[in-house]
Amino acid sequence: MVAFCYYGLMLKYIVIGISVCFLLVGGWYWLGSNGTPTVQQELDVRFGFIRGVQRNGGYALIFDPARWLAGKEGEDAAIAAGLCTETTRTECLPNDFFILNDATSTETLAIAAEPVIAMQTLEMEKEGIKETQISLEEFTRLIGDGSQSWTKVPYQLLVEGGQVTIIEEVYVP
Repeated sequence: MVAFCYYGLMLKYIVIGISVCFLLVGGWYWLGSNGTPTVQQELDVRFGFIRGVQRNGGYALIFDPARWLAGKEGEDAAIAAGLCTETTRTECLPNDFFILNDATSTETLAIAAEPVIAMQTLEMEKEGIKETQISLEEFTRLIGDGSQSWTKVPYQLLVEGGQVTIIEEVYVP
């Protein structure tokens, strides 16, 4: 009985000690090393199509937002778009997704000085589906080449502090 109480008391102190450590570490992270509160940078993940890249001092994307819908939500959107009917609902989307692009306008998004750009199908003919990182200059050239279809594939963007820091092609089977 005494051993059980002793271990129960020790467990209580261990839990309290761990909790205090987490609070101190979390508080230190939130306050920053100089004791002043830090501002968490706003992160925004976006999905859609890149219609162009502008260069006016810095780079900016012409972005056309879209939504990736799956399951019943995707089927409903495909029916509303006239691609399916209620009777063909279950066979209509063989990969179980629908990209809804009902935006009526594009938006301009500033690109960070050194974004990470990852293409999934750039080397598809030689190496299959594989992530390939490219420079902003190469990406600008690809998007601007009207003989290719890089403006017709979707991308996922990470926007941090008002600038696009990651551009990733989304593979569509």
